[in-house]
Amino acid sequence: MAFDLVRLLITLKMKLHPINVGNFKLDGGAMFGVVPKALWNKTNPANEKNLIDIASRCLLIEDGNRLILIDTGMGTKQSDKFFNHYYRWGSLSVDKSLDSVGFCREDVTDVFLTHLHFDHCGGSVKWNSMKDAYELTFPKANYWVHPAHWEHAIHPNDRRAASAERGPVCTCGAVRRLSGVRVSRHRRDS
Repeated sequence: MAFDLVRLLITLKMKLHPINVGNFKLDGGAMFGVVPKALWNKTNPANEKNLIDIASRCLLIEDGNRLILIDTGMGTKQSDKFFNHYYRWGSLSVDKSLDSVGFCREDVTDVFLTHLHFDHCGGSVKWNSMKDAYELTFPKANYWVHPAHWEHAIHPNDRRAASAERGPVCTCGAVRRLSGVRVSRHRRDS
């Protein structure tokens, strides 16, 4: 009981902000797998190319002197070929969303990556001004990921290889692996 009260008091001091970092279109069959289209198309109608609208949302947590971002969205560093498969649309961005709650990228102290799929961590790095190398999108932040998710990204199975971000975020040298944290496994992104 005392633990629950302490947890509640800590939570009350935190401020939570949903951060919409952009929208994209994704093949509905790829998103819903074995679920019949007749079911998912009712809530997520597909266009003539079977693409559905996806909103990429992150969570920003104010906790004392820490500003914590959960996931980063897909970012904008990918090639034109990539964006021919995942059509970005709308005018939302990480900068606009952070600005709407009074912050900027340099204010973020920690980035927690729930897993290393492109739509969750692709925005962790961006092109530098010369577009010849990547740099951290949140330059003052510590980046964190669970070791199991790191291993899944570095050594994905055939089914997961297409969505794993094995490149820039894994090679930038900034991602730290959490230790002593238990992870609950889920079958789909959340």
